[in-house]
Amino acid sequence: MSMRNMASRGSITCGARSCRVIWMLLALAALALPALEALAKKPVVPPSPTGSRIAVANRGGDTVTLIDVASERRLQIELEAGSEPMYAQNPFFSDEIWIGDRGHDRVLVYDALRLRRIADIPVGEGVFHMWNNGALGQMWVVNDVDKTLSVIDLETKQVLATIPIPADLATDFQPHDITVTADAGIVSLLGPGQTVGWLVKFSGHTFQEEARLQVGADPHLFFWGFADSELYVASQGAGEVLELDPETLQVTGQLSIPGAHGIWADESETYLYVTDITSGDGIDSIYTIDVDSFQVVPGSPVDAPLANPHNIMISIDNTKMFISHSSSTFTSIYDLDPGGLPVNGRIVETGPVPFGVMLIRDPLCKRKKKKK
Repeated sequence: MSMRNMASRGSITCGARSCRVIWMLLALAALALPALEALAKKPVVPPSPTGSRIAVANRGGDTVTLIDVASERRLQIELEAGSEPMYAQNPFFSDEIWIGDRGHDRVLVYDALRLRRIADIPVGEGVFHMWNNGALGQMWVVNDVDKTLSVIDLETKQVLATIPIPADLATDFQPHDITVTADAGIVSLLGPGQTVGWLVKFSGHTFQEEARLQVGADPHLFFWGFADSELYVASQGAGEVLELDPETLQVTGQLSIPGAHGIWADESETYLYVTDITSGDGIDSIYTIDVDSFQVVPGSPVDAPLANPHNIMISIDNTKMFISHSSSTFTSIYDLDPGGLPVNGRIVETGPVPFGVMLIRDPLCKRKKKKK
């Protein structure tokens, strides 16, 4: 039925001028309808049913793989050739993914929902580990060639400071891993011949050294950031895991774990997980530590399905574990039983030299619904 017929039948009653306006509006709506339908069909990145995905930085493949925790389906963030992505970060209180790009001496920032690049931040040469603290509002990035640390403001995306490692250590050591507390950054240093390592603590306000501690060779760090959290150090060279006071760097506990390298805890900080990266067959290479007692739990260690388990990540609901195997193109996935032990190990292909693994919280799950 035409608009003119509708008017004649009494469907639209109006004067000549107002009828012309109504007809014009209806015509515009009809023209806009195909465009609106096309927009509705435009593909978007689906949110994870569990509220999180796992980002795997494929150091040898110019990609970052996002693994949906529930379905274990994958999608790729494609970077420029030669990017060498090392680690990805999802800063607390943000809907962003930060990616350390060693190949181009920069940090990239993406919108975590639509995966659009929103910032490109130049830093030093040799980007390696990176970590942030939302309360401090800073991202700290290790530049192991320059032997410096870049401190970036999470909000403005501007570099606040470039910190050289202490001059008396710079000749023989280079920075490697980093963690950030509510008021400081703590960096690990690798030494010549992998015989000894150091931890150095810098103020997050003055960027001056506050404390240091000599530890075993090839130290890697984990600090969860709760008020009562301890600092944990996995030393591959010494075959041990240390428990430290993050304020004073005083050692409060020690466990012998061969090849201790990758280290992470579950969301409730009930269990601490450590990999033996030196394992050539994956047998007995994943350790579960009870945080309260700081003891290896019964039934641990367990096997990995591939050799050389590297970095570890736990899903936000504490039901799954993800481990990169950097001597392959695969990442292994496990279910976690009620006692914190990894079970049902399986593998998915992510990309060449899968390196850093990180939890990416679904931005849709963090936004509160408006009250009606």
